[in-house]
Amino acid sequence: MGLPLLTIIPAGAGSGKTYTIQTTLAQWVVEGQVRPDSIIAVTFTEAAAAELRSRIRTELINTNRPLDALQLQQSYISTIHGFGLRLLSEFAFDAGLNPSPRLLTEDEENVLIRLALAG
Repeated sequence: MGLPLLTIIPAGAGSGKTYTIQTTLAQWVVEGQVRPDSIIAVTFTEAAAAELRSRIRTELINTNRPLDALQLQQSYISTIHGFGLRLLSEFAFDAGLNPSPRLLTEDEENVLIRLALAG
Protein backbone atom coordinates (compact mmCIF):
# COMPACT_ATOMS: atom_id res chain seq x y z
CA MET A 1 0.00 0.00 0.00
CA GLY A 2 1.50 3.33 -1.06
CA LEU A 3 1.09 6.82 0.27
CA PRO A 4 -1.99 8.77 -0.72
CA LEU A 5 -1.35 11.22 -3.55
CA LEU A 6 -3.31 13.90 -1.72
CA THR A 7 -4.07 14.26 1.96
CA ILE A 8 -6.50 16.95 3.09
CA ILE A 9 -6.81 17.73 6.80
CA PRO A 10 -9.82 20.03 7.35
CA ALA A 11 -10.10 21.33 10.91
CA GLY A 12 -10.58 24.51 12.88
CA ALA A 13 -8.04 26.65 14.69
CA GLY A 14 -6.26 24.97 17.57
CA SER A 15 -7.30 21.46 16.58
CA GLY A 16 -3.78 20.18 15.97
CA LYS A 17 -3.56 20.40 12.16
CA THR A 18 0.02 21.68 12.12
CA TYR A 19 1.13 19.07 14.63
CA THR A 20 -0.53 16.30 12.62
CA ILE A 21 1.02 17.52 9.38
CA GLN A 22 4.50 17.97 10.86
CA THR A 23 4.61 14.57 12.52
CA THR A 24 3.13 12.76 9.52
CA LEU A 25 5.52 14.35 7.02
CA ALA A 26 8.54 13.85 9.27
CA GLN A 27 7.55 10.20 9.79
CA TRP A 28 7.22 9.66 6.03
CA VAL A 29 10.70 11.17 5.49
CA VAL A 30 12.26 9.07 8.26
CA GLU A 31 10.63 5.90 6.87
CA GLY A 32 11.89 6.75 3.36
CA GLN A 33 8.37 7.03 1.95
CA VAL A 34 8.88 10.61 0.74
CA ARG A 35 11.93 12.77 0.03
CA PRO A 36 12.02 16.01 2.03
CA ASP A 37 12.58 18.02 -1.16
CA SER A 38 9.41 16.60 -2.75
CA ILE A 39 6.97 17.75 -0.05
CA ILE A 40 4.17 20.11 -1.09
CA ALA A 41 2.21 21.74 1.74
CA VAL A 42 -0.02 24.79 1.23
CA THR A 43 -1.02 27.09 4.08
CA PHE A 44 -3.06 30.29 4.33
CA THR A 45 -0.29 32.61 5.56
CA GLU A 46 3.46 33.04 5.17
CA ALA A 47 3.76 32.81 8.95
CA ALA A 48 1.99 29.44 8.99
CA ALA A 49 4.21 28.16 6.17
CA ALA A 50 7.36 29.27 8.00
CA GLU A 51 6.14 27.68 11.22
CA LEU A 52 5.28 24.39 9.49
CA ARG A 53 8.68 24.26 7.77
CA SER A 54 10.43 25.04 11.07
CA ARG A 55 8.49 22.37 12.94
CA ILE A 56 9.21 19.69 10.34
CA ARG A 57 12.88 20.70 10.31
CA THR A 58 13.02 20.48 14.11
CA GLU A 59 11.32 17.07 14.04
CA LEU A 60 13.88 15.80 11.52
CA ILE A 61 16.81 17.17 13.51
CA ASN A 62 15.40 15.59 16.68
CA THR A 63 15.28 12.22 14.90
CA ASN A 64 18.92 12.61 13.83
CA ARG A 65 18.13 13.47 10.19
CA PRO A 66 20.14 16.70 9.65
CA LEU A 67 20.62 16.14 5.90
CA ASP A 68 16.88 15.63 5.45
CA ALA A 69 16.31 18.82 7.46
CA LEU A 70 18.58 20.70 5.03
CA GLN A 71 16.84 19.22 1.97
CA LEU A 72 13.51 20.43 3.35
CA GLN A 73 14.49 23.90 2.11
CA GLN A 74 13.79 22.66 -1.44
CA SER A 75 10.24 21.58 -0.58
CA TYR A 76 7.12 23.51 -1.58
CA ILE A 77 5.82 24.68 1.80
CA SER A 78 4.12 28.01 1.21
CA THR A 79 0.88 29.87 0.67
CA ILE A 80 -1.16 29.05 -2.42
CA HIS A 81 0.11 32.30 -3.96
CA GLY A 82 3.73 31.45 -3.16
CA PHE A 83 3.25 27.97 -4.58
CA GLY A 84 1.80 29.38 -7.80
CA LEU A 85 4.60 31.94 -8.13
CA ARG A 86 7.23 29.25 -7.62
CA LEU A 87 5.66 27.05 -10.29
CA LEU A 88 5.43 29.98 -12.72
CA SER A 89 9.04 30.93 -12.07
CA GLU A 90 10.52 27.41 -12.20
CA PHE A 91 8.64 26.26 -15.28
CA ALA A 92 8.31 29.55 -17.15
CA PHE A 93 10.60 28.58 -20.02
CA ASP A 94 8.75 25.28 -20.48
CA ALA A 95 5.53 27.28 -20.88
CA GLY A 96 7.15 29.95 -23.06
CA LEU A 97 6.71 32.60 -20.36
CA ASN A 98 8.95 35.20 -18.77
CA PRO A 99 10.50 33.70 -15.59
CA SER A 100 9.99 37.02 -13.77
CA PRO A 101 6.23 37.41 -13.42
CA ARG A 102 4.82 40.80 -12.45
CA LEU A 103 1.66 41.99 -10.76
CA LEU A 104 -1.11 43.06 -13.10
CA THR A 105 -2.25 46.65 -13.13
CA GLU A 106 -5.81 47.31 -12.04
CA ASP A 107 -6.83 47.88 -15.67
CA GLU A 108 -5.30 44.53 -16.71
CA GLU A 109 -7.11 42.81 -13.86
CA ASN A 110 -10.43 44.31 -14.92
CA VAL A 111 -9.97 43.23 -18.55
CA LEU A 112 -9.11 39.67 -17.52
CA ILE A 113 -12.04 39.48 -15.12
CA ARG A 114 -14.43 40.68 -17.82
CA LEU A 115 -13.01 38.15 -20.29
CA ALA A 116 -13.34 35.33 -17.76
CA LEU A 117 -16.92 36.25 -16.91
CA ALA A 118 -17.86 36.59 -20.57
CA GLY A 119 -16.48 33.17 -21.49
